[in-house]
Amino acid sequence: MKPLDPQRFQYAVTTLALGAAKYRVLDQLRADGKKPSHYSCAEINALREVFFANHLDELMAQALTDV
Repeated sequence: MKPLDPQRFQYAVTTLALGAAKYRVLDQLRADGKKPSHYSCAEINALREVFFANHLDELMAQALTDV
């Protein structure tokens, strides 16, 4: 496998961070006693974007270590 160019590397890191944000949102919904299946994809994505914005540094740092 050839190394990723900088742009593809950034996309990979961001994708991992967004995925982590989504699963953290889903875990939080479950912890609050709510069922994620009662939410639309758009609602979950909106919650994910808010979570991502509030925890950007933490999520990106974790994604960088995962890559």
